[in-house]
Amino acid sequence: MINDENSCYVGIKDCGCAVAAMVINSEHKKENAKEIAKWIREGLTIERKSVQWVNENFKRCIHVKVNKSG
Repeated sequence: MINDENSCYVGIKDCGCAVAAMVINSEHKKENAKEIAKWIREGLTIERKSVQWVNENFKRCIHVKVNKSG
């Protein structure tokens, strides 16, 4: 079971890469909500994970093609 003291909101792309994360903090509910809304607009799926999971799985998306021109 994940409790609030040891959990994060995670933004996950369609490819499965976890590319955004924030620790759940009850003192910053408005800021958290704004950031999560931004992630949703960007097309991310929001999940709640443990801090340990984030430390092990958070990374830059390996599926993004880099534009080599310019």
